Amino acid sequence: MKRKVKDIQEKLNTKTARKTTIAQTKSNDSKSGSGLNGQKIKVLEDDVSELRKKLIEKERDCERLHSELTITQKRLSKGSLHKSKSLDSGNEQHNLDLKRQLQLIEQEAAILRTKIQILESDNDKLSAENKRLELLRGTKKGPTSLETQVDAELKGKIEEMENQLTDANKQ
Repeated sequence: MKRKVKDIQEKLNTKTARKTTIAQTKSNDSKSGSGLNGQKIKVLEDDVSELRKKLIEKERDCERLHSELTITQKRLSKGSLHKSKSLDSGNEQHNLDLKRQLQLIEQEAAILRTKIQILESDNDKLSAENKRLELLRGTKKGPTSLETQVDAELKGKIEEMENQLTDANKQ
């Protein structure tokens, strides 16, 4: 029961953190386009790492329950002849509980795997779009004001020197 409460609190904390991040991302939306993609990528990467951690925990729980199940089955097979009927029904109930827990954990692990795959594909798409936008930004970039100023100064000097040359040739 305590574990379920802890899990629910953890889920609540992650969802509120995710909502905060999304709200921050939306507020920064007007500031920059590619920055938004970077933030989305960061949020997705954080989600992926969080889901991986949960997946690892679930797989550990799954392995633990598998080992508990095999241990109880060995105990039942060794001592089943010596135990009374009431003890056998208690062990069977415990066995069923372990199997149910194992099934739940396996389902959660499968769900987490699919979420990771979805988030990784979204991450790849956003990364590709970000690269494409970076390239577009780089190709649309015109000369800067400093470059145009330097060009104008050089053209002025060239004209001045040409005028001096033509004056020198006239004399």
